[in-house]
Amino acid sequence: MAGGRAFCPVARYLPHARPGAFPHPFRTTLAPRWSSRDIPSKTVATGSSMTNRMLHDLIDAQAAATPGASAIVAGDFQLSYAALAADGSRIASGLTALGCNPGDRIAYLGKNDPRIFQLMVAASIGGFVLVPLNWRLSVAELRAILTQSEARILLAAAEFSSIFVDRAGLPEILFALDPEIDGVPFFDTWRDAIDASAPVRSGDEDDVLVQLYTSGTTGEPKGVMLTHRNLLSLRTEPGQPAWEIPEPDAVALVAMPLFHVGGIAASFSILTTLSGGTVMLMPEFDPQRIGQLLATDAVTRLCLVPAMVRAIVDYVPADACRSPRLCYVMYGASPMTETLLAAAMARFDAGFVQLYGLTEVSGYVTTLSPEDHRSADPAIVASIGRPVPGVEIKIVDPSGASLPDGTAGEIWLRSAATMKGYFRKPEHTAEVIDAEGWFRTGDAGLRLASGHIVLKDRIKNMIISGGENIYPAEVENVIAACPGVADVAVIGIADERWGEVPKAFIVRSDPNLDPARLLEWLNGRIGRFKIPRSIAFVDVLPRNSTGKVLHRVLREQASAHAASPHSPPIKEAHRA
Repeated sequence: MAGGRAFCPVARYLPHARPGAFPHPFRTTLAPRWSSRDIPSKTVATGSSMTNRMLHDLIDAQAAATPGASAIVAGDFQLSYAALAADGSRIASGLTALGCNPGDRIAYLGKNDPRIFQLMVAASIGGFVLVPLNWRLSVAELRAILTQSEARILLAAAEFSSIFVDRAGLPEILFALDPEIDGVPFFDTWRDAIDASAPVRSGDEDDVLVQLYTSGTTGEPKGVMLTHRNLLSLRTEPGQPAWEIPEPDAVALVAMPLFHVGGIAASFSILTTLSGGTVMLMPEFDPQRIGQLLATDAVTRLCLVPAMVRAIVDYVPADACRSPRLCYVMYGASPMTETLLAAAMARFDAGFVQLYGLTEVSGYVTTLSPEDHRSADPAIVASIGRPVPGVEIKIVDPSGASLPDGTAGEIWLRSAATMKGYFRKPEHTAEVIDAEGWFRTGDAGLRLASGHIVLKDRIKNMIISGGENIYPAEVENVIAACPGVADVAVIGIADERWGEVPKAFIVRSDPNLDPARLLEWLNGRIGRFKIPRSIAFVDVLPRNSTGKVLHRVLREQASAHAASPHSPPIKEAHRA
Protein backbone atom coordinates (compact mmCIF):
# COMPACT_ATOMS: atom_id res chain seq x y z
CA MET A 1 0.00 0.00 0.00
CA ALA A 2 1.35 3.45 -0.89
CA GLY A 3 -0.06 6.57 0.64
CA GLY A 4 -3.11 4.69 1.86
CA ARG A 5 -3.96 3.53 -1.67
CA ALA A 6 -4.70 -0.14 -2.15
CA PHE A 7 -3.42 -1.87 -5.28
CA CYS A 8 -5.33 -5.16 -4.95
CA PRO A 9 -4.37 -8.36 -6.78
CA VAL A 10 -7.75 -8.31 -8.50
CA ALA A 11 -6.63 -5.18 -10.38
CA ARG A 12 -5.09 -7.34 -13.11
CA TYR A 13 -8.59 -8.54 -14.04
CA LEU A 14 -10.07 -5.06 -14.27
CA PRO A 15 -11.13 -3.48 -17.57
CA HIS A 16 -8.89 -0.55 -18.29
CA ALA A 17 -9.43 2.92 -19.65
CA ARG A 18 -7.61 4.01 -22.74
CA PRO A 19 -3.93 4.95 -22.11
CA GLY A 20 -3.53 8.34 -20.50
CA ALA A 21 -7.21 8.60 -19.62
CA PHE A 22 -6.41 9.03 -15.93
CA PRO A 23 -3.64 11.31 -14.67
CA HIS A 24 -0.63 9.78 -12.94
CA PRO A 25 -0.69 7.33 -11.23
CA PHE A 26 -3.80 6.05 -12.99
CA ARG A 27 -2.35 5.37 -16.45
CA THR A 28 -3.73 2.14 -17.80
CA THR A 29 -3.60 -0.50 -20.54
CA LEU A 30 -6.08 -3.06 -21.81
CA ALA A 31 -6.72 -6.23 -19.83
CA PRO A 32 -8.93 -9.35 -19.99
CA ARG A 33 -12.61 -9.55 -19.17
CA TRP A 34 -13.46 -9.70 -15.53
CA SER A 35 -16.46 -10.02 -13.27
CA SER A 36 -17.44 -8.07 -10.20
CA ARG A 37 -17.35 -11.43 -8.45
CA ASP A 38 -13.56 -10.95 -8.47
CA ILE A 39 -13.90 -7.93 -6.18
CA PRO A 40 -13.57 -8.76 -2.46
CA SER A 41 -16.95 -9.46 -0.91
CA LYS A 42 -18.69 -6.69 0.99
CA THR A 43 -21.00 -6.30 3.92
CA VAL A 44 -23.10 -3.18 4.33
CA ALA A 45 -22.23 -1.35 7.52
CA THR A 46 -25.35 -1.07 9.62
CA GLY A 47 -26.36 0.58 12.85
CA SER A 48 -24.04 3.53 13.38
CA SER A 49 -23.58 4.04 9.65
CA MET A 50 -27.17 5.09 9.30
CA THR A 51 -27.34 7.12 12.50
CA ASN A 52 -24.13 9.15 12.01
CA ARG A 53 -25.00 11.77 9.44
CA MET A 54 -21.58 13.06 8.37
CA LEU A 55 -19.98 11.61 5.25
CA HIS A 56 -16.76 10.54 6.93
CA ASP A 57 -18.68 8.77 9.72
CA LEU A 58 -20.44 6.64 7.13
CA ILE A 59 -17.21 5.88 5.27
CA ASP A 60 -15.49 5.00 8.57
CA ALA A 61 -18.33 2.62 9.43
CA GLN A 62 -18.02 0.92 6.04
CA ALA A 63 -14.23 0.73 6.41
CA ALA A 64 -14.65 -0.96 9.78
CA ALA A 65 -17.15 -3.46 8.37
CA THR A 66 -15.28 -4.36 5.14
CA PRO A 67 -11.87 -2.67 5.14
CA GLY A 68 -10.51 -4.48 2.08
CA ALA A 69 -13.55 -4.08 -0.13
CA SER A 70 -13.18 -1.84 -3.20
CA ALA A 71 -14.80 1.56 -2.87
CA ILE A 72 -13.45 3.13 -6.07
CA VAL A 73 -12.12 1.47 -9.23
CA ALA A 74 -10.45 3.58 -11.92
CA GLY A 75 -8.65 1.61 -14.59
CA ASP A 76 -6.16 -0.64 -12.79
CA PHE A 77 -6.36 1.48 -9.64
CA GLN A 78 -8.49 0.36 -6.70
CA LEU A 79 -9.16 2.27 -3.52
CA SER A 80 -10.41 0.16 -0.62
CA TYR A 81 -12.78 1.50 2.00
CA ALA A 82 -10.00 1.40 4.59
CA ALA A 83 -7.68 3.32 2.26
CA LEU A 84 -10.37 5.87 1.43
CA ALA A 85 -10.97 6.55 5.13
CA ALA A 86 -7.25 6.71 5.89
CA ASP A 87 -6.39 8.95 2.96
CA GLY A 88 -9.20 11.34 3.85
CA SER A 89 -7.90 11.60 7.39
CA ARG A 90 -4.32 12.18 6.23
CA ILE A 91 -5.31 14.90 3.76
CA ALA A 92 -7.45 16.63 6.40
CA SER A 93 -4.48 16.55 8.78
CA GLY A 94 -2.14 17.95 6.14
CA LEU A 95 -4.47 20.78 5.19
CA THR A 96 -4.99 21.68 8.83
CA ALA A 97 -1.20 21.82 9.24
CA LEU A 98 -1.07 24.25 6.30
CA GLY A 99 -3.36 26.57 8.24
CA CYS A 100 -6.68 25.67 6.65
CA ASN A 101 -9.76 26.17 8.80
CA PRO A 102 -13.31 24.81 8.76
CA GLY A 103 -15.24 26.55 5.98
CA ASP A 104 -12.22 26.99 3.71
CA ARG A 105 -12.96 26.12 0.08
CA ILE A 106 -10.98 23.45 -1.84
CA ALA A 107 -11.29 23.96 -5.60
CA TYR A 108 -10.68 20.93 -7.83
CA LEU A 109 -10.00 21.36 -11.56
CA GLY A 110 -9.71 18.02 -13.32
CA LYS A 111 -11.69 15.21 -14.87
CA ASN A 112 -13.24 12.40 -12.83
CA ASP A 113 -10.58 10.97 -10.55
CA PRO A 114 -10.53 8.94 -7.29
CA ARG A 115 -8.83 11.86 -5.56
CA ILE A 116 -12.15 13.73 -5.61
CA PHE A 117 -13.52 11.13 -3.21
CA GLN A 118 -10.44 11.39 -1.01
CA LEU A 119 -10.91 15.16 -0.89
CA MET A 120 -14.61 14.79 -0.04
CA VAL A 121 -13.78 12.61 2.95
CA ALA A 122 -11.04 15.05 3.97
CA ALA A 123 -13.46 17.96 3.67
CA SER A 124 -15.95 16.11 5.86
CA ILE A 125 -13.32 15.47 8.54
CA GLY A 126 -11.76 18.92 8.50
CA GLY A 127 -14.91 20.95 7.93
CA PHE A 128 -13.67 22.15 4.54
CA VAL A 129 -15.86 22.65 1.46
CA LEU A 130 -15.08 20.90 -1.82
CA VAL A 131 -15.69 23.01 -4.95
CA PRO A 132 -15.41 20.81 -8.09
CA LEU A 133 -14.92 23.07 -11.10
CA ASN A 134 -16.38 22.59 -14.56
CA TRP A 135 -13.26 21.93 -16.63
CA ARG A 136 -15.13 22.82 -19.82
CA LEU A 137 -15.20 26.49 -18.83
CA SER A 138 -12.72 29.08 -20.07
CA VAL A 139 -9.85 30.25 -17.86
CA ALA A 140 -11.63 33.58 -17.41
CA GLU A 141 -14.81 31.83 -16.26
CA LEU A 142 -12.86 29.55 -13.92
CA ARG A 143 -11.00 32.46 -12.37
CA ALA A 144 -14.30 34.24 -11.77
CA ILE A 145 -15.64 31.20 -9.90
CA LEU A 146 -12.41 30.87 -7.90
CA THR A 147 -12.83 34.48 -6.82
CA GLN A 148 -16.54 34.19 -6.06
CA SER A 149 -16.09 30.95 -4.11
CA GLU A 150 -13.24 32.46 -2.06
CA ALA A 151 -11.27 29.26 -2.61
CA ARG A 152 -8.25 28.88 -0.33
CA ILE A 153 -6.83 25.83 -2.15
CA LEU A 154 -6.68 24.91 -5.84
CA LEU A 155 -5.78 21.52 -7.31
CA ALA A 156 -5.49 21.31 -11.09
CA ALA A 157 -4.54 18.65 -13.63
CA ALA A 158 -1.84 19.18 -16.26
CA GLU A 159 -4.49 19.30 -18.96
CA PHE A 160 -5.77 22.52 -17.39
CA SER A 161 -2.44 23.94 -16.20
CA SER A 162 -3.06 27.18 -18.12
CA ILE A 163 -4.90 28.25 -14.99
CA PHE A 164 -1.46 28.53 -13.32
CA VAL A 165 0.11 30.82 -15.97
CA ASP A 166 -0.98 33.97 -14.17
CA ARG A 167 -0.76 33.26 -10.44
CA ALA A 168 -2.16 36.65 -9.44
CA GLY A 169 -5.56 36.27 -7.85
CA LEU A 170 -5.35 32.47 -7.51
CA PRO A 171 -5.88 30.72 -4.15
CA GLU A 172 -2.88 30.88 -1.84
CA ILE A 173 -2.38 27.08 -1.68
CA LEU A 174 -1.77 25.37 -5.03
CA PHE A 175 -1.36 21.69 -5.89
CA ALA A 176 -0.78 19.93 -9.20
CA LEU A 177 -2.64 16.70 -9.93
CA ASP A 178 0.20 15.65 -12.25
CA PRO A 179 3.94 15.76 -11.54
CA GLU A 180 4.89 17.60 -14.72
CA ILE A 181 3.54 21.05 -13.78
CA ASP A 182 6.60 23.16 -13.02
CA GLY A 183 6.65 25.19 -9.86
CA VAL A 184 3.50 23.65 -8.34
CA PRO A 185 3.76 20.91 -5.67
CA PHE A 186 2.52 17.48 -6.80
CA PHE A 187 -0.47 16.59 -4.65
CA ASP A 188 0.30 12.86 -4.42
CA THR A 189 3.84 13.47 -3.15
CA TRP A 190 2.56 15.89 -0.53
CA ARG A 191 -0.23 13.52 0.54
CA ASP A 192 2.03 10.49 0.79
CA ALA A 193 4.44 12.33 3.08
CA ILE A 194 1.76 12.96 5.72
CA ASP A 195 2.10 10.51 8.60
CA ALA A 196 -0.57 11.84 10.93
CA SER A 197 -4.31 11.35 11.10
CA ALA A 198 -6.60 14.31 11.46
CA PRO A 199 -7.77 15.20 14.97
CA VAL A 200 -11.39 14.45 15.81
CA ARG A 201 -13.53 17.50 15.04
CA SER A 202 -17.01 18.07 16.39
CA GLY A 203 -18.77 18.81 13.13
CA ASP A 204 -22.42 19.19 12.33
CA GLU A 205 -24.60 17.66 9.64
CA ASP A 206 -25.59 21.18 8.61
CA ASP A 207 -21.98 22.02 7.74
CA VAL A 208 -21.52 22.67 4.02
CA LEU A 209 -19.65 19.77 2.39
CA VAL A 210 -19.83 20.57 -1.35
CA GLN A 211 -20.33 23.78 -3.29
CA LEU A 212 -21.46 23.14 -6.86
CA TYR A 213 -21.78 25.87 -9.44
CA THR A 214 -24.92 25.90 -11.54
CA SER A 215 -24.50 25.33 -15.24
CA GLY A 216 -25.32 28.91 -16.07
CA THR A 217 -28.01 28.11 -18.68
CA THR A 218 -29.69 31.36 -17.65
CA GLY A 219 -26.65 33.50 -16.98
CA GLU A 220 -24.14 33.90 -14.16
CA PRO A 221 -23.34 30.64 -12.31
CA LYS A 222 -24.18 30.55 -8.61
CA GLY A 223 -22.48 28.49 -5.90
CA VAL A 224 -24.99 26.00 -4.48
CA MET A 225 -24.06 25.10 -0.88
CA LEU A 226 -24.95 21.49 -0.07
CA THR A 227 -24.60 20.20 3.48
CA HIS A 228 -24.12 16.68 4.81
CA ARG A 229 -27.82 16.64 5.65
CA ASN A 230 -28.73 17.78 2.13
CA LEU A 231 -26.67 15.08 0.43
CA LEU A 232 -27.42 12.19 2.77
CA SER A 233 -30.92 12.68 4.19
CA LEU A 234 -33.03 11.42 1.29
CA ARG A 235 -30.59 8.66 0.44
CA THR A 236 -30.95 7.21 3.96
CA GLU A 237 -34.66 7.98 4.40
CA PRO A 238 -36.71 4.93 5.46
CA GLY A 239 -39.06 3.50 2.86
CA GLN A 240 -36.79 3.69 -0.17
CA PRO A 241 -37.71 1.15 -2.87
CA ALA A 242 -35.29 -1.75 -3.20
CA TRP A 243 -33.92 -0.60 -6.55
CA GLU A 244 -33.02 2.81 -5.13
CA ILE A 245 -30.51 1.44 -2.62
CA PRO A 246 -27.51 -0.18 -4.32
CA GLU A 247 -26.91 -3.78 -3.27
CA PRO A 248 -23.59 -4.48 -1.43
CA ASP A 249 -22.07 -6.03 -4.56
CA ALA A 250 -23.25 -3.17 -6.79
CA VAL A 251 -20.81 -1.79 -9.36
CA ALA A 252 -21.98 1.65 -10.43
CA LEU A 253 -20.37 2.94 -13.62
CA VAL A 254 -20.00 6.71 -13.24
CA ALA A 255 -19.30 8.66 -16.43
CA MET A 256 -21.18 11.84 -15.52
CA PRO A 257 -18.85 14.67 -14.47
CA LEU A 258 -18.30 14.96 -10.74
CA PHE A 259 -18.56 18.75 -10.92
CA HIS A 260 -22.27 18.16 -11.57
CA VAL A 261 -24.79 17.01 -8.98
CA GLY A 262 -25.74 14.18 -11.33
CA GLY A 263 -22.21 12.81 -11.03
CA ILE A 264 -21.42 13.41 -7.40
CA ALA A 265 -24.80 12.56 -5.92
CA ALA A 266 -27.57 11.48 -8.28
CA SER A 267 -25.53 8.92 -10.20
CA PHE A 268 -25.00 6.95 -6.99
CA SER A 269 -21.39 8.03 -6.50
CA ILE A 270 -22.11 8.83 -2.85
CA LEU A 271 -24.94 6.36 -2.39
CA THR A 272 -22.99 3.41 -3.75
CA THR A 273 -20.14 3.94 -1.29
CA LEU A 274 -22.61 4.32 1.58
CA SER A 275 -24.07 0.95 0.63
CA GLY A 276 -20.73 -0.78 0.42
CA GLY A 277 -20.73 -1.04 -3.36
CA THR A 278 -18.04 -0.11 -5.86
CA VAL A 279 -17.90 3.06 -7.95
CA MET A 280 -16.30 2.34 -11.33
CA LEU A 281 -15.08 5.76 -12.36
CA MET A 282 -14.53 6.96 -15.92
CA PRO A 283 -12.54 10.18 -16.47
CA GLU A 284 -15.20 11.38 -18.90
CA PHE A 285 -18.00 10.00 -21.04
CA ASP A 286 -16.90 7.78 -23.92
CA PRO A 287 -19.65 5.61 -25.48
CA GLN A 288 -17.26 3.05 -26.95
CA ARG A 289 -15.45 2.69 -23.63
CA ILE A 290 -18.79 2.23 -21.86
CA GLY A 291 -19.56 -0.53 -24.34
CA GLN A 292 -16.29 -2.26 -23.43
CA LEU A 293 -17.02 -1.98 -19.72
CA LEU A 294 -20.58 -3.26 -20.10
CA ALA A 295 -19.23 -6.22 -22.06
CA THR A 296 -17.25 -7.31 -18.99
CA ASP A 297 -20.53 -8.28 -17.27
CA ALA A 298 -19.42 -6.41 -14.16
CA VAL A 299 -21.51 -3.23 -14.16
CA THR A 300 -24.82 -3.42 -12.31
CA ARG A 301 -25.88 0.25 -12.43
CA LEU A 302 -25.49 2.98 -15.03
CA CYS A 303 -26.58 6.63 -14.80
CA LEU A 304 -26.70 8.80 -17.92
CA VAL A 305 -28.11 11.97 -19.39
CA PRO A 306 -30.19 11.66 -22.58
CA ALA A 307 -27.34 12.92 -24.79
CA MET A 308 -25.21 10.04 -23.45
CA VAL A 309 -28.04 7.57 -24.06
CA ARG A 310 -28.28 8.77 -27.66
CA ALA A 311 -24.53 8.24 -28.17
CA ILE A 312 -24.71 4.72 -26.73
CA VAL A 313 -27.71 3.80 -28.90
CA ASP A 314 -25.89 5.12 -31.95
CA TYR A 315 -22.38 3.77 -31.35
CA VAL A 316 -22.39 0.83 -28.91
CA PRO A 317 -23.15 -2.66 -30.26
CA ALA A 318 -26.45 -4.05 -29.02
CA ASP A 319 -24.89 -7.21 -27.55
CA ALA A 320 -22.63 -5.13 -25.26
CA CYS A 321 -25.69 -3.40 -23.81
CA ARG A 322 -27.39 -6.66 -22.86
CA SER A 323 -25.09 -7.49 -19.95
CA PRO A 324 -26.75 -10.06 -17.66
CA ARG A 325 -25.58 -8.22 -14.52
CA LEU A 326 -26.81 -4.76 -15.55
CA CYS A 327 -29.82 -4.22 -13.31
CA TYR A 328 -30.72 -0.55 -13.77
CA VAL A 329 -30.21 2.29 -16.21
CA MET A 330 -30.92 5.64 -14.55
CA TYR A 331 -31.34 8.79 -16.60
CA GLY A 332 -32.17 12.43 -16.01
CA ALA A 333 -30.86 16.04 -16.10
CA SER A 334 -32.78 16.86 -19.29
CA PRO A 335 -35.86 15.55 -21.11
CA MET A 336 -35.66 12.29 -23.05
CA THR A 337 -37.88 11.99 -26.09
CA GLU A 338 -40.29 9.07 -26.36
CA THR A 339 -38.43 7.87 -29.45
CA LEU A 340 -35.06 7.77 -27.72
CA LEU A 341 -36.48 6.13 -24.60
CA ALA A 342 -38.09 3.38 -26.68
CA ALA A 343 -34.80 2.79 -28.52
CA ALA A 344 -32.85 2.66 -25.26
CA MET A 345 -35.28 0.26 -23.56
CA ALA A 346 -35.04 -2.03 -26.58
CA ARG A 347 -31.24 -1.87 -26.43
CA PHE A 348 -30.70 -2.53 -22.70
CA ASP A 349 -31.95 -5.60 -20.88
CA ALA A 350 -32.37 -3.70 -17.61
CA GLY A 351 -34.87 -1.75 -15.55
CA PHE A 352 -35.13 1.94 -16.43
CA VAL A 353 -35.44 4.65 -13.77
CA GLN A 354 -35.98 8.31 -14.53
CA LEU A 355 -34.58 10.79 -12.01
CA TYR A 356 -35.84 14.36 -11.70
CA GLY A 357 -34.16 16.98 -9.62
CA LEU A 358 -31.93 20.03 -9.53
CA THR A 359 -28.55 21.00 -8.14
CA GLU A 360 -30.33 23.02 -5.45
CA VAL A 361 -32.07 19.91 -4.08
CA SER A 362 -28.98 17.67 -4.00
CA GLY A 363 -29.87 15.56 -6.99
CA TYR A 364 -33.12 13.74 -7.60
CA VAL A 365 -36.42 14.21 -5.75
CA THR A 366 -38.80 12.17 -7.94
CA THR A 367 -38.31 8.83 -9.64
CA LEU A 368 -40.18 6.99 -12.36
CA SER A 369 -39.73 3.36 -11.39
CA PRO A 370 -39.03 0.39 -13.67
CA GLU A 371 -42.62 -0.74 -13.12
CA ASP A 372 -43.92 2.70 -14.16
CA HIS A 373 -41.90 2.49 -17.37
CA ARG A 374 -43.96 -0.60 -18.24
CA SER A 375 -47.30 0.98 -17.32
CA ALA A 376 -50.19 0.70 -19.76
CA ASP A 377 -51.07 4.33 -18.95
CA PRO A 378 -49.14 6.59 -21.35
CA ALA A 379 -49.56 9.55 -18.98
CA ILE A 380 -47.62 7.69 -16.28
CA VAL A 381 -44.88 6.64 -18.71
CA ALA A 382 -44.57 10.28 -19.82
CA SER A 383 -44.31 11.53 -16.22
CA ILE A 384 -41.27 12.11 -14.01
CA GLY A 385 -42.65 9.73 -11.41
CA ARG A 386 -43.56 10.20 -7.78
CA PRO A 387 -41.71 12.04 -5.01
CA VAL A 388 -39.12 9.94 -3.17
CA PRO A 389 -39.68 9.42 0.58
CA GLY A 390 -39.01 12.63 2.49
CA VAL A 391 -40.05 14.99 -0.34
CA GLU A 392 -43.23 17.11 -0.46
CA ILE A 393 -44.40 18.51 -3.80
CA LYS A 394 -47.16 20.94 -4.64
CA ILE A 395 -48.27 22.62 -7.86
CA VAL A 396 -49.00 26.34 -7.49
CA ASP A 397 -50.33 29.26 -9.51
CA PRO A 398 -48.37 32.54 -9.88
CA SER A 399 -49.66 33.73 -6.50
CA GLY A 400 -48.38 30.61 -4.74
CA ALA A 401 -51.82 29.07 -4.21
CA SER A 402 -52.03 25.29 -4.56
CA LEU A 403 -53.68 23.93 -7.69
CA PRO A 404 -55.80 20.76 -8.00
CA ASP A 405 -54.66 17.59 -9.74
CA GLY A 406 -54.59 17.91 -13.50
CA THR A 407 -53.96 21.66 -13.52
CA ALA A 408 -50.58 22.93 -14.66
CA GLY A 409 -48.58 25.36 -12.56
CA GLU A 410 -45.12 25.74 -11.06
CA ILE A 411 -43.61 22.77 -9.22
CA TRP A 412 -42.61 23.63 -5.64
CA LEU A 413 -40.93 21.13 -3.38
CA ARG A 414 -39.76 20.86 0.20
CA SER A 415 -37.33 18.41 1.80
CA ALA A 416 -34.22 18.16 3.93
CA ALA A 417 -32.24 17.94 0.68
CA THR A 418 -32.88 21.58 -0.24
CA MET A 419 -29.65 23.56 -0.36
CA LYS A 420 -28.43 25.80 2.44
CA GLY A 421 -28.38 28.62 -0.10
CA TYR A 422 -26.34 30.30 -2.81
CA PHE A 423 -22.88 31.27 -1.54
CA ARG A 424 -22.72 34.99 -0.77
CA LYS A 425 -26.00 35.57 -2.61
CA PRO A 426 -28.76 35.80 0.04
CA GLU A 427 -31.01 37.80 -2.26
CA HIS A 428 -30.96 35.05 -4.89
CA THR A 429 -31.57 32.43 -2.19
CA ALA A 430 -34.63 34.33 -0.97
CA GLU A 431 -36.00 34.40 -4.51
CA VAL A 432 -36.20 30.59 -4.68
CA ILE A 433 -36.77 29.44 -1.07
CA ASP A 434 -39.69 30.89 0.88
CA ALA A 435 -40.05 31.28 4.63
CA GLU A 436 -41.67 27.85 4.95
CA GLY A 437 -38.85 26.08 3.14
CA TRP A 438 -40.60 25.61 -0.22
CA PHE A 439 -38.20 25.65 -3.17
CA ARG A 440 -39.48 27.21 -6.39
CA THR A 441 -38.17 24.97 -9.17
CA GLY A 442 -39.03 27.21 -12.11
CA ASP A 443 -40.50 24.12 -13.79
CA ALA A 444 -44.06 23.88 -15.02
CA GLY A 445 -45.95 20.68 -14.35
CA LEU A 446 -49.07 19.02 -13.01
CA ARG A 447 -49.97 16.15 -10.71
CA LEU A 448 -51.94 13.15 -11.94
CA ALA A 449 -54.57 11.50 -9.76
CA SER A 450 -52.08 8.64 -9.30
CA GLY A 451 -49.63 11.03 -7.64
CA HIS A 452 -47.23 11.07 -10.59
CA ILE A 453 -45.84 14.44 -11.63
CA VAL A 454 -45.91 15.44 -15.29
CA LEU A 455 -43.15 17.88 -16.22
CA LYS A 456 -44.18 20.34 -18.92
CA ASP A 457 -41.10 22.53 -19.37
CA ARG A 458 -39.11 25.31 -17.77
CA ILE A 459 -41.53 28.17 -17.13
CA LYS A 460 -39.13 30.60 -18.76
CA ASN A 461 -39.18 28.45 -21.92
CA MET A 462 -42.97 28.43 -22.17
CA ILE A 463 -44.34 30.15 -25.27
CA ILE A 464 -47.55 32.19 -24.99
CA SER A 465 -49.06 32.45 -28.46
CA GLY A 466 -52.39 34.21 -28.84
CA GLY A 467 -53.15 33.46 -25.18
CA GLU A 468 -52.35 29.73 -25.55
CA ASN A 469 -49.56 28.12 -23.53
CA ILE A 470 -47.14 26.09 -25.64
CA TYR A 471 -44.52 23.94 -23.94
CA PRO A 472 -41.48 23.50 -26.21
CA ALA A 473 -40.69 20.07 -24.77
CA GLU A 474 -44.03 18.75 -26.05
CA VAL A 475 -43.38 20.05 -29.56
CA GLU A 476 -39.78 18.78 -29.49
CA ASN A 477 -40.99 15.31 -28.53
CA VAL A 478 -43.24 15.10 -31.58
CA ILE A 479 -40.65 16.53 -33.97
CA ALA A 480 -37.98 14.13 -32.63
CA ALA A 481 -40.13 11.18 -33.73
CA CYS A 482 -40.12 12.37 -37.36
CA PRO A 483 -37.85 10.21 -39.56
CA GLY A 484 -34.74 12.17 -40.49
CA VAL A 485 -34.55 14.25 -37.30
CA ALA A 486 -31.43 13.72 -35.19
CA ASP A 487 -31.92 16.54 -32.68
CA VAL A 488 -34.36 19.37 -32.10
CA ALA A 489 -35.02 22.40 -29.91
CA VAL A 490 -37.98 24.78 -29.96
CA ILE A 491 -38.06 28.36 -28.74
CA GLY A 492 -40.53 31.24 -28.87
CA ILE A 493 -39.85 34.24 -31.09
CA ALA A 494 -41.66 37.57 -31.23
CA ASP A 495 -44.63 37.86 -33.58
CA GLU A 496 -46.70 40.98 -34.24
CA ARG A 497 -50.00 39.15 -34.47
CA TRP A 498 -49.68 36.38 -31.87
CA GLY A 499 -47.15 37.84 -29.45
CA GLU A 500 -44.94 34.75 -29.74
CA VAL A 501 -44.78 31.81 -32.11
CA PRO A 502 -42.72 28.61 -32.01
CA LYS A 503 -39.46 28.33 -33.95
CA ALA A 504 -37.71 24.97 -34.37
CA PHE A 505 -33.98 24.36 -34.68
CA ILE A 506 -33.38 20.94 -36.22
CA VAL A 507 -30.30 18.80 -36.74
CA ARG A 508 -31.02 16.40 -39.59
CA SER A 509 -29.91 12.78 -39.87
CA ASP A 510 -31.41 12.77 -43.37
CA PRO A 511 -30.17 15.72 -45.45
CA ASN A 512 -33.24 15.37 -47.67
CA LEU A 513 -35.62 16.24 -44.86
CA ASP A 514 -37.32 19.49 -45.82
CA PRO A 515 -39.87 21.76 -44.12
CA ALA A 516 -42.75 20.46 -46.21
CA ARG A 517 -42.15 16.87 -45.08
CA LEU A 518 -41.78 17.99 -41.47
CA LEU A 519 -44.98 20.04 -41.53
CA GLU A 520 -46.82 17.11 -43.06
CA TRP A 521 -45.56 14.98 -40.16
CA LEU A 522 -46.74 17.50 -37.55
CA ASN A 523 -50.22 18.04 -38.98
CA GLY A 524 -52.67 16.03 -36.91
CA ARG A 525 -50.09 15.09 -34.28
CA ILE A 526 -50.20 18.38 -32.37
CA GLY A 527 -52.53 21.38 -32.40
CA ARG A 528 -51.98 23.74 -35.31
CA PHE A 529 -51.10 26.62 -32.98
CA LYS A 530 -48.17 24.54 -31.66
CA ILE A 531 -46.65 23.89 -35.11
CA PRO A 532 -43.48 25.99 -35.58
CA ARG A 533 -43.91 29.03 -37.80
CA SER A 534 -40.25 28.83 -38.84
CA ILE A 535 -37.74 26.02 -39.08
CA ALA A 536 -33.97 26.39 -39.05
CA PHE A 537 -31.74 23.49 -40.04
CA VAL A 538 -28.47 23.63 -38.09
CA ASP A 539 -25.40 21.44 -37.71
CA VAL A 540 -25.49 21.24 -33.91
CA LEU A 541 -27.49 22.54 -30.95
CA PRO A 542 -25.75 24.46 -28.16
CA ARG A 543 -25.69 22.38 -24.99
CA ASN A 544 -24.16 22.68 -21.55
CA SER A 545 -21.87 20.13 -19.92
CA THR A 546 -24.73 17.78 -19.00
CA GLY A 547 -26.43 17.87 -22.37
CA LYS A 548 -29.16 20.42 -21.66
CA VAL A 549 -30.02 22.53 -24.68
CA LEU A 550 -29.16 26.19 -24.10
CA HIS A 551 -32.46 27.74 -25.17
CA ARG A 552 -31.12 31.12 -24.07
CA VAL A 553 -28.36 30.88 -26.69
CA LEU A 554 -30.87 29.91 -29.38
CA ARG A 555 -33.08 32.88 -28.48
CA GLU A 556 -30.05 35.17 -28.72
CA GLN A 557 -29.13 33.68 -32.10
CA ALA A 558 -32.69 34.06 -33.38
CA SER A 559 -32.85 37.68 -32.22
CA ALA A 560 -29.49 38.51 -33.77
CA HIS A 561 -30.47 36.85 -37.04
CA ALA A 562 -33.74 38.74 -37.18
CA ALA A 563 -32.11 42.08 -36.35
CA SER A 564 -28.99 41.95 -38.52
CA PRO A 565 -28.67 41.35 -42.28
CA HIS A 566 -25.05 40.41 -41.63
CA SER A 567 -25.83 37.44 -39.39
CA PRO A 568 -24.33 34.07 -40.45
CA PRO A 569 -26.53 32.36 -43.05
CA ILE A 570 -29.01 29.83 -41.72
CA LYS A 571 -31.11 27.37 -43.70
CA GLU A 572 -34.55 28.53 -42.73
CA ALA A 573 -38.11 28.09 -43.93
CA HIS A 574 -41.34 29.74 -42.83
CA ARG A 575 -44.95 28.71 -43.06
CA ALA A 576 -47.93 30.95 -43.44
